[in-house]
Amino acid sequence: MSEQKREHKWPKKLMEVTDVAEQALVNHGLEQNRSRELAKVVIKALAFLHGGRVFYFPKGEGLDLALRDREIWERFDGHNHEELSREHGLTTTRIYGILAEQRKLRQSDKET
Repeated sequence: MSEQKREHKWPKKLMEVTDVAEQALVNHGLEQNRSRELAKVVIKALAFLHGGRVFYFPKGEGLDLALRDREIWERFDGHNHEELSREHGLTTTRIYGILAEQRKLRQSDKET
């Protein structure tokens, strides 16, 4: 694929991603203009981190599990293993495993 053809594809993809982000924010209850502003902020942040590189987004169950695991990490207070296991229908052993995986991910982020 020529450089010129590749150049012309990204504006459409950028528009699509921005539109999806904006609509998701509207669907979440934000006002249209505020959603548009925040969508641009998010897109610029993603471009800063991943701009110029191929970036993979999982979908379906893979995405749902990754977001669930992040939520578990964010809500963990050092003592609520059992509460999190009940809320997510998981064993406390699995909660410990998820926390270990999330900890490892964050440690590898700091190393790069």
